[in-house]
Amino acid sequence: MRYPSGQGTCIESVDNDLRDAPCLSEQDINIKIAMALEEHYALSQDIEFGIDNGKFSILQTRPITTRG
Repeated sequence: MRYPSGQGTCIESVDNDLRDAPCLSEQDINIKIAMALEEHYALSQDIEFGIDNGKFSILQTRPITTRG
């Protein structure tokens, strides 16, 4: 895992059993907001958001252009 710090980029290893574990709980995901954004833009959306001290914020949303 890489993340920024005051000294530059930090690198930490992640246990193999945690690599595929979801980082969000069901409570963290707000389906109503996601559906409202998709309805507003009339396209499936790639939604980027953050949670800080329990506060949910949408950072950006854009149409999904690839399917994997």
